[in-house]
Amino acid sequence: MVHANRPVPSHHSDAQAGLAVAPRLHGGCDSVNVQHDLDGCAPGTTEIRQGSHLLLQTPFLKHRQRLPLAEAERCCRHLLQDDCYQNREPLF
Repeated sequence: MVHANRPVPSHHSDAQAGLAVAPRLHGGCDSVNVQHDLDGCAPGTTEIRQGSHLLLQTPFLKHRQRLPLAEAERCCRHLLQDDCYQNREPLF
């Protein structure tokens, strides 16, 4: 997944642009990519992309949604706290 290194103001810490990854039991991983201020969208719109990657296979997109910043923060908080995702630097 592509990493957007566009930080948001510090009071929006839960939905920072970046990548979060959760390992899977079979050796692959699920990932979430957060992007802010998308071209052609209303100001404050955040896109959250959820994907999966099995070793030696191409990553695929499982879910994609565009949300207002407040809702995106709630979604990111849920992923990080309840679904075991961890912030990670992009691989490429």
